[in-house]
Amino acid sequence: MNHLKHRHPNGRLLFPHFRFSNWHETIVFAVGLAILGTPFLLGDELREADSAFNTPRRGLADSEVTVNNGEKGRHEGPVKFDSEKTPSKTAWIFRTSAIVNTPVVSESGQALGHVDELVINARNGDVRYAAVELPTLLGREKLLAIPWNSLVLHRNKDGRLHFVVNIPLEKLKKAPGFDREHWPNVGNRKWAEEIAVYYGVIIKEGDLKSNFGTDVKPLDQVPYLIRSKQMFGMPINDSQGETVGHVRDLLVDFATGSARYAICSREEKNKQHKMIAIPLFVLKFQNGSQSPHFVLTMERERLAEAPSFEKSAWPNIREPMWSQYIDAFYQANLKAN
Repeated sequence: MNHLKHRHPNGRLLFPHFRFSNWHETIVFAVGLAILGTPFLLGDELREADSAFNTPRRGLADSEVTVNNGEKGRHEGPVKFDSEKTPSKTAWIFRTSAIVNTPVVSESGQALGHVDELVINARNGDVRYAAVELPTLLGREKLLAIPWNSLVLHRNKDGRLHFVVNIPLEKLKKAPGFDREHWPNVGNRKWAEEIAVYYGVIIKEGDLKSNFGTDVKPLDQVPYLIRSKQMFGMPINDSQGETVGHVRDLLVDFATGSARYAICSREEKNKQHKMIAIPLFVLKFQNGSQSPHFVLTMERERLAEAPSFEKSAWPNIREPMWSQYIDAFYQANLKAN
């Protein structure tokens, strides 16, 4: 296992608790520490919206987002995400709890409703559907499961965010829906196929089949498709089956269309609970004979060294260096296992 150790001895001197493989990871950690320790970057706008007393929530519309060039309100229209050619100064990462209630409008600008919940592939984080309430078309009791890639994030002239659904209204009116008080089993293969066929969604190989070993027989259930709200409170266990914490929220990266991090409350005796962001690449989703849960694929003890924050003082999750810092920590510790 010697090849897994850091290759530069000074990396250990700078951060004795972390195991780095090169200077790049060390530098990322150093800048990350500066970011997490800078009061100016604490207090994400979404946290302010969450804590507003007796203020109606409007999801991402409650958040004024700074555009790439540092100005506000001059880039009305579809949001353009980061690319290698045009790197962004903003990481388009938002809390799942903040995406709920975000307004949904038609391509002509007609207000239709809002996002009620997300359906997520818990194995890889892919956001499959948004459950949307469209009272303008269907009343307030019916929800539609709309493919995530059919909702385009837009910014208005004031920098506020909303979704534009790129599906014709007549097709939405006839779409298969369900009562908000009686959700279908989103892990049911028949339901998933019905939605996919209606909207013309291409089902990726393996999505509706077993992906274990050489078994590719069709499944009656797709056990890894799950409602986002059902993931809140889901336990995260170590390799011995002991709970290390619970999922409190998920962070969705709009650039990739996936839930990238699980926000976990660590559970330690006689210590104040801290919040930590755990990338889904170190969590393995299990939904078999036991209740749905995640399994941590790295040593439990390493979480004591993980970057953390207070529930009332969220870091700026849209600062790109924040996610780079988080990823570097877990990648370094996965190598050390």
